[in-house]
Amino acid sequence: MGKGKKRKLREDNEREFDPAPKHLSIAHIKNQDKRLIIILEQAQLESVKVGNIFQLLNCDDHEGLLKKYDKLPGSVRPDITHQCLMMLLDSPLNRAGLLQVYVHTENNVLIEINPQ
Repeated sequence: MGKGKKRKLREDNEREFDPAPKHLSIAHIKNQDKRLIIILEQAQLESVKVGNIFQLLNCDDHEGLLKKYDKLPGSVRPDITHQCLMMLLDSPLNRAGLLQVYVHTENNVLIEINPQ
């Protein structure tokens, strides 16, 4: 038989695969010491029943409902909250797992945003 290269024996504690990505291994960042907590206050998120379904109230699609309930069109802007959330979740802090975001609505509802 020919002499070939001998393979090194792998120790039991060596990993065969790459470790899991950081954002998948951390279920929640509440236990971390350093993190940035952002609360979006007075977010204008309100649901309304239109027919048989619920929709997010906005000034473009629900002009009749706004007149019925005497609400100003500028007071119903869920798109602003959406843009803020998109920027925050795309930030380097969020990618590093150091960002925690909450939304506090005008109706006194607190929503925790999952960053994944």
